[in-house]
Formats: sequence, structure tokens, C-alpha cells
Amino acid sequence: MKALLTIGAVLLTVAASAVADPIPSGWQAKDVKPVAYLNLKAQRGFKLTMKRTDAGRWYLFVGTTSPGGFHVIDVTDPAKPSIVKVIESERGSAQVTSAGDLLLLGAQLPFTDRGTPRPFRQPAQDLELVTLWDIKDPLNPQQLSSFSARGWGTHRNGYFGGKYAYLAAFVEGYQGQSILLTLDVSDPRHPTEVGRWWWPGQRDNDGVEQTPMAFHGAPLLNRDGTMMTLAYAPGIVNLDVHDAAYPKIIGKIVFSPLTQVGPPSMHTVAQLPNDYLFFSTEPEKPGCESETLAQAGIINNRDPANPLLVARFGRPSAPPGAPYKTFCELKGRFGLHNINAETHLPITEKPVKRMFATYFLAGLRVYDIANPLFPTEVAYFVPQIPDWDKGQRGVEDVLVDTRGYVYMTNGSEGGIWIVRYTGATTNGS
Repeated sequence: MKALLTIGAVLLTVAASAVADPIPSGWQAKDVKPVAYLNLKAQRGFKLTMKRTDAGRWYLFVGTTSPGGFHVIDVTDPAKPSIVKVIESERGSAQVTSAGDLLLLGAQLPFTDRGTPRPFRQPAQDLELVTLWDIKDPLNPQQLSSFSARGWGTHRNGYFGGKYAYLAAFVEGYQGQSILLTLDVSDPRHPTEVGRWWWPGQRDNDGVEQTPMAFHGAPLLNRDGTMMTLAYAPGIVNLDVHDAAYPKIIGKIVFSPLTQVGPPSMHTVAQLPNDYLFFSTEPEKPGCESETLAQAGIINNRDPANPLLVARFGRPSAPPGAPYKTFCELKGRFGLHNINAETHLPITEKPVKRMFATYFLAGLRVYDIANPLFPTEVAYFVPQIPDWDKGQRGVEDVLVDTRGYVYMTNGSEGGIWIVRYTGATTNGS
């Protein structure tokens, strides 16, 4: 029997209560006001989730790398955020998702050929793909268990409460990159695999020749848990999940050309009102002419068997007075990356009439989506342009709470921005 490569060997440390740092200079904004900035005790902060305790305290969980794991940040007063706990995990991949008292921490071997059909040079290994944590007490998270399989790790996972969690899993035996792997977490101390779904043609040696496919994650689950929608390159797919072990395709919309093969090429899908969907791809290369246009748009999904593209988002423009004419001429990635995360949580804002999106070096963008056929940019916040030559990527993930505070990770620069939208576009239904 092969030895298990452990990624959940975890060191818990209580951080000295790091408090807000001076707000960095050089930012430009329209109808967005900076509230605070906090340096992390890690090289990179990435994915975000949140919890409010019965005592009324608000905690932001930030997935990190170097060290891997997650930070717990008290944001009860967003102007005075403080790091109250640091959890370190040997191969934590900065991927977190949570619901209620359960948090899933993803783990992954480092990409060596990101964006290729085989993104890891090393062979598959028996290793933990995710660890499960009890966060009832955010000041003292407790690891409950882990889930292991033969592969390379997991990327953006989704847990929305209830019986199942959904992993974007890099596991052995498939072309392209990750697939959907469903876990039963009803007993979080003993998670078990329920089933897998992959785009037809993705499994090794299945006799179907196709361009490699890939699932980025996280999935979108409808209210009654019977249909799941995935951003799964090369398109968006609706699945019947009445039987979680054996999902079936209801319908799909395929996009071509994409920025590249792999998870970044079809990045995000999210629910909007009236059965509309938001979707986006992700840029990989700097500039605007070295790869296919990264796209974002809106889909009419009222007939899940026949989703229809009905609107697209335009490229953001440079701020007035900026020392550059367009973001295209700068070094670095320029295109939509993430939108307001973890909207299944009761304390996060839902995209009803407005939505928030990060654009790497182009910062945060706020959109009026009251008419989903005409999404309109109404505000922005652009930190100082990142230094591509130093490996900086700009603003990456975003979460908005129901108080209206916006939390953003700035990736390899290792910090958290907290800002507030001050414009006229409300989010009322």
C-alpha cells in the first residue's frame, strides 16, 4: 500500500492581534471609498468566506499561501480589522468555502504547467484533497477530518450547507484538468465520495476525441438542490442532480474561442434574478492582444435545456488623468477574475440590482444590473498598478457583506482592502 501524502498536517498558531495598516497611496476611485487595509501574515491572500456569531461579531476567513491555510480576521468594525487566528496547512491552496459551522479548506500541489491539458508535471499521488473544519468558534477552529484521493488537489470548491460539498478536483484518470467530485459531509468527521461528473470525452481512453475540458468551480446549486450549473470549459452546463451520484446533462451553451484550455478559460457562473446567469472567462497573459478576449456576459437560463447568451460586459476604461490611455498597454493581466463570493451565506450581499467584480490590475468594478440586458459600470476602485515584473497580479477575490462593506484580496501583495461603495445604485429588490 502506498503511503498517504498528508496535506492536513496542520499547525495552529494564534497571531499577535495584527491591526489595520495605513491605507496605501496611489489609488483612484469613483464612488468607492477606502475604509481600511490589512497586511496578512502570508505571501498571498486569495479566496474569502465569512461568518457572524450569535454574539454579533463578524469574521472574515481568508485562504492563504506561504504559509498555506487561512487567516481569521475580526471585521466587526471594518475600519479596525484585526487578525485573530492563523491556521497553517502544509499544502493549503488558498481555497476556502463555508456554510454554518463547517469550512472546507482546499489543498493542492503547485501548478507547474498552468493552463495546459496536464497542469502538473509530477505524477498523481495519494493525498488529501480537502480538510474539514469546525468554525463554530472562529477564534479556535478545529480540524474534523480530511478527504483523500489519488490526484493533485482541489481548486475552487463549494459548500452551501446540508449534506453535500462539491469539489473541483484534480484527480487521476482524466484529460484536461479538474472534474466535479461530490462529497457526503453529513458526518463531517467521516466525509465520503458520492460521485463524479466530467464533460463527455474528458475521461482517459474513453474513445472520444475532444479538446480537453475542465471545471474551475465553484458550482451553482438551485434553491431546491435539484439542478446544478457549472462553468465548465468550454461552456456553461446545467445538470440534473436529483441523484447526486449520477448527474445528467439538461442543457449547455458552448463558447468559442476561449482564452485557453483549462479552468481559467471558463471561470465563473453565478445566479442573478429571474433565472439570468452571470458568466466570465479569465485572462492568463498580459495585455489584450496575446490571447483571445476574456469575456463576461449574461445568460437567459429560463429554459435550462437551451441557455441563451443575451448580454456582454465591456472592457473597463482607464481612470481620468491616469498616466496610461488604456489598461491594455500595461504589463499584467487585465480581465474579469471574480465576483462577489459565497452569496449563499445569509450575511453576504446577493447580486440583485448591482454586482461587484475584480479585474486584476484594473481593480474593483461595480455594475448596475437592474436591466440585465444592459449591464453598466457605475463605479470603480483601482489601487496602485501592480508590478508584473515582481510577480504582482492586482486585485483578485471579492466578498461583500450585507452591511455594504467590500473585502478584496490583492493576491501576491499579501493584503486585504476594505472599501465601501458610495454611489446611487442600490441593491433593493
